[in-house]
Amino acid sequence: MAASRSARLRGLEELWDLREVLHETGPGVGLPLPLLHGLQRLVRCDALAFNAMDSGRQGSRFWQTVEDGDWGESDDQGTVADPQEAAFWRHYWSSEPCHYPDSSGDLGSVTLRSDFVSDRDWRASPMYREGLVPYAHELMLVLPDGGPGRTLRLLAFRRDGADFTEEDRFLMHLLRPHVGAAYRRAQAHRAWATVAVTGPRHPPPQLTARQRQVLALVRDGATNAAIARRLGIAEGTVRKHLEHIHATLGVSSRTAAAVAAEDLL
Repeated sequence: MAASRSARLRGLEELWDLREVLHETGPGVGLPLPLLHGLQRLVRCDALAFNAMDSGRQGSRFWQTVEDGDWGESDDQGTVADPQEAAFWRHYWSSEPCHYPDSSGDLGSVTLRSDFVSDRDWRASPMYREGLVPYAHELMLVLPDGGPGRTLRLLAFRRDGADFTEEDRFLMHLLRPHVGAAYRRAQAHRAWATVAVTGPRHPPPQLTARQRQVLALVRDGATNAAIARRLGIAEGTVRKHLEHIHATLGVSSRTAAAVAAEDLL
């Protein structure tokens, strides 16, 4: 019991430390490298991968991996590029842990490979025997990526030893909105960087000074009532400012506005 409590406290400390890298940008695609390293430590896995898969085109728009301190990245692969990847897609639809998000439409669950197949059957599968996914245990978080067959996947792997636990699954559920927000910030940062180099296609959103004050407080997590007290205005005025902010930024939620604020303020 004491050991379990100690491990949980250590996990909470690492989760708290992770906040420092949640708002970083880079490396140009996917998630910032410091965030991937932090997630690997937090989930306690041998390897961590983040990729944008397109099962219709049988390819990955990008993939990132962190394994034993090594870092790998590929951008805009698009289609099958090598025999190993071709073999992966050849076996993809016969491997339920892989195709489950596509075949079920369930993009909200965090899954373990052991939810679908026993350890013995997995080790006998082509994916494992051919070294296409050479890990005994897998934990997967999925996010939508803008169309049928297109998903973002955060995958934690362990070579051997103990499988991931229900606590690990719950932790991934807690991380889900933060991973999504970090990815959107990285995408927005990349888009703004491209505009800075190539020239703007459209003028940047124009907000009034008061709207920027409101947006900054939204970003910091303030409620409408707290914003009204801070700025000395009515709550109804705050709501009206938020309506204009949403319309100007082309967003439909408070969360999306807060994400956009990271690049505008």
